[in-house]
Amino acid sequence: MSTRSVLGLLYTTKAFKELGYPIDDLLQRYGLHTDTLDANARIDRATELEILCDICALNPDPLIGMSIGSQMGIAGYGPLSMLVMTCQNAYEACQMGVRYQALAYLFGDIKLHLGSEQSELSLEPMTIPAAINQFVILRDLAGTYRFVRDIFQMNDRPIKLSEVTLSFELKGQQAKVETLFQCPVRFSQQNNTLRLPSHYLKAPFPQGNTNAFDMYREQCDKLLSQASDLGGTLHHSLYRYLNMFNFDYPSVVEAANTFGMSERTFRRQLKHEGYSYQKVLDQVRFDKAKTWLCESLVSIEQIANKLGYQEAAAFNHAFKRWSGQSPSQYRKQH
Repeated sequence: MSTRSVLGLLYTTKAFKELGYPIDDLLQRYGLHTDTLDANARIDRATELEILCDICALNPDPLIGMSIGSQMGIAGYGPLSMLVMTCQNAYEACQMGVRYQALAYLFGDIKLHLGSEQSELSLEPMTIPAAINQFVILRDLAGTYRFVRDIFQMNDRPIKLSEVTLSFELKGQQAKVETLFQCPVRFSQQNNTLRLPSHYLKAPFPQGNTNAFDMYREQCDKLLSQASDLGGTLHHSLYRYLNMFNFDYPSVVEAANTFGMSERTFRRQLKHEGYSYQKVLDQVRFDKAKTWLCESLVSIEQIANKLGYQEAAAFNHAFKRWSGQSPSQYRKQH
């Protein structure tokens, strides 16, 4: 089963929570909590879609989706954000954004259409429940606009859209939509698009760096490969579930409840697959630790804390058991 970034869900839950809705009570049905969701985690689309349906039932106003998408800055996309920032020009950056869009949060496909005078990014939404269709399209289109705008601004290349088209009508809301996109908006059109003058795509980026580009593209390829097929077994599902947390991890009882099993049945099925709850949790912690040690400057004490260890010594001991090296030795070598 393929997975996707939990980023879109994280922004959505936080936005509704700030609006005063009982999001934590809703997420508890899925064994989740806004304060412990890991922004780097992944979630399968079916589960996220189910959660979104429950969330949007609290307030069906689709403009909330537009507001959420506009808050999704480029910094939250990990290696993908670094990849597009090291591109040689805007066209290459848009190409990479489209190529690796599976590392984002979209419920659909973004395509780049080039024209001599005008070009466009079109969103082809996947089939989703009608109750959340407009919410998701507005969120994803606004998020794409924010992503593109951030790319240009960080390279000192301001951008202005020519036009936005939407496949549905929003009576009485045109002014709000046009204010966000800062351009004319046409409703009830065939496609959902962001249209911009083609000359923007020719803009060279001063931060372009071929070596860094190759490194970040390799990281994005690796992430795509890891996300493409994690299997349908319980231990894979448990891995994805635990990977969504930082700091406080669910107990085996809480995990069993989330999967609708008694603790005894849960342990027995994992054992049948050659795993245990602790073995899966250790693998989650080990993978997260390797990522943070190799790709960040987070201190070992902070990593230990994010992995749920009260003391760095306990994390050091565990990591040496997993890898044969101390965390500091591993960081130096990688």
